[in-house]
Parts: sequence; structure tokens; C-alpha cells
Amino acid sequence: MASTFPFARLRPLDGAVELAAATATAATSTRPEAVTALLCVLLDSVGDQPATRQAIRALPCATREWLVQWTAARLNPGLRWFEARCAHCREPFDLSLDLARPIWRAPDEALTEISVATSLGPRRFAVPTGEHEEQLALREPGADPRRDVASLCGLSPAADEEADRFDEHDLQLIDEALERASPDIADMAAARCPSCGRDTECCVDPLLFAFPREADILSEIHLIASAYGWDHDGILRLPARHRAAYAGMIARERRAQTSMARR
Repeated sequence: MASTFPFARLRPLDGAVELAAATATAATSTRPEAVTALLCVLLDSVGDQPATRQAIRALPCATREWLVQWTAARLNPGLRWFEARCAHCREPFDLSLDLARPIWRAPDEALTEISVATSLGPRRFAVPTGEHEEQLALREPGADPRRDVASLCGLSPAADEEADRFDEHDLQLIDEALERASPDIADMAAARCPSCGRDTECCVDPLLFAFPREADILSEIHLIASAYGWDHDGILRLPARHRAAYAGMIARERRAQTSMARR
């Protein structure tokens, strides 16, 4: 059954938190690591647990994606548009989305491990989490991603070797069992490409468009400091929306002054 999943709490958002999030994601080498870093900085708690690195990495992959969408909507409540790209003609186009209520499906059973009757005998596998996601992103991808998952999530001492020996039926059974035990998140959007007119699906990745960028925050700090003489730490203590409002007012005044000077 599809449902929302409201169990997280955001930290009070000021410039220091925004800058820490932007710096953390910029310093990571893979997307799963960026998700971990971002959620650790922006979230105060998940469920009844503090949002530590260990807690964020232990979450199921789809739950982490839900939190990215949920957090993006709360940082940018007016955000409705992002740039998508057609899977057929590869042309970019604008797509309207509402990230405020991301759809999350609970797993059939709340399990951390599953057992599958394979051709090699019964084998147990861990339900994929953020930790597995990070490790998988650092591996050289194989010909079949299901085999990579079986190797990484297998709990047998010989998991790597056995993953190479599983037949097609084994891989299908393992994939289906892990899917039943994992939550699911709606991270694809259907649309019609305005360029070629064909129906297409687009991956929704708020990391690409919805979170603060280090250069943008530093630019606002520089603008406010140069106009008002306020110190760096004082500006970072401002609520994020106040900092953006001050920077916007200064920029508008300077544009108006430049326009008047040219007349």
C-alpha cells in the first residue's frame, strides 16, 4: 500500500547548516555518499534515533530517497519545476513536480534479512541499506546488477564466489525476495517530451536541483557583508530565508542604482 512516511525532523535551518550540507555533498565521491552526508547534516532525528551517520547508512535505500525528496520540499516549499531529459531524443525540458508528498510503499514484511532457496541450497541475504548502496557505488559494475547485489548482500562466507555461480532462476528469486522485503519510493515521473512528442520517464533526483550550493551561499554572504559590514559567522546564524531575502534586496538596490547611473 502506498503511503507517506512522516517520521523525520529537520534541524533549524540557518546558513551554517546550509553551508555544512553544501560542503559535505561537494566533498563526496558518489551519490550514495552524498545522500548520507546531506541527511546527516540536515536531519536532527529519524524516528526516535538521532540522525547519525551510522543511523542514516542503516536505513533502507528507498527510505533514504524518500527523505531526500521530503527534505528538498521543506527547504524549497515553492519548488515545482526541474529540468528533465527525454530518454528518446535526449532533449531537456521543464517538468512540474510536487515533492511535498513523496509516495512511499511499505515492504511486505519488515525484515533485515531474507532466505532464498537457491540451486546452491538455502542462502540468506541482507535487505539493501545505505551502507550497501555506498559499497556498490564504489565497485566496478558487472554485467548483471543482480549478481552484484547478491555478492554484496549475501551473508554466506563465500558470497562473492556464490554470486558468480547463481543461475538465472536464482538471481530472479533473490531479486524478487529482496524487492518484497524492501520499501519502495516513487522516484520516476512520466511525461511527454515537448521536442519529439514521445512518452518518456524521468528519474527524479532532487540532489541535482533542490539543495544549496556552496558557491551560492558564499556569494550571498559576500554580498551581505560588503553591504552591511556584518561578520561571516553572524550572517551564517541568520535563518536561511532571511539571508536570501537580504541578499535579494541588496542585489535589487544595486541593479536600480546601476540603472539610474546609466540614464
